[in-house]
Amino acid sequence: MSTKKESRFVLAEDCIKQHERLELALFGKDGREGMVKDVSDIKTFIKDQAKHNEEDKQDKKEKRESSLRWKIAAIGFACSLAGFVGQYLLSRLSG
Repeated sequence: MSTKKESRFVLAEDCIKQHERLELALFGKDGREGMVKDVSDIKTFIKDQAKHNEEDKQDKKEKRESSLRWKIAAIGFACSLAGFVGQYLLSRLSG
């Protein structure tokens, strides 16, 4: 049992056929298909997903900031209302 292959002469025709088969697998019949197109499609998909993820992060950040603004406004309103009520009560007690 030998794992060595017997050496033989390689013909130019065999090389050309092998090259054509590789080109067909990589680029397809019209040059816009095959494995290269698949890799390009995958890259495009990954870029699109990254873009969407970035947009989602930005949306979440904006929602958080908006929520924080509303909380600050509500606290400010409550403090103002408490101040008015306190002033009213002080004026009633002193007068």
